[in-house]
Amino acid sequence: MNKKQLIVAWVIGVLLLSGCSATPILKPFYSSRKAYVENHPALNYEIKQAILDGKVIVEMTKGDVKAAWGKPNRIESCREDRKDKNCWRYRSLFLPEPVKYVQFKEEKVFRVYVVYE
Repeated sequence: MNKKQLIVAWVIGVLLLSGCSATPILKPFYSSRKAYVENHPALNYEIKQAILDGKVIVEMTKGDVKAAWGKPNRIESCREDRKDKNCWRYRSLFLPEPVKYVQFKEEKVFRVYVVYE
């Protein structure tokens, strides 16, 4: 591989990786999950523990979900009329994991499910 090809390959790699910045590769670090829990003392015990464990459970808010799993890499419509964008999709492009969906109803987690693609 000559120098020009190496530079082109490097630029393409950087562009591909920078386009994936919103894709959760790993859950947020424990320290950031712990800080979120400490800054939200009104959370009940089950939700606090789920966030600390990097899990998502029913009744969490969108902020709780972001604290546990990070920002979704896509927000999708859950309803047939496509007006309600309340499904958050989590998919790692680098790890062989199933796609995880979080469905919200009235701003709280209503359902969490996994799709194997």
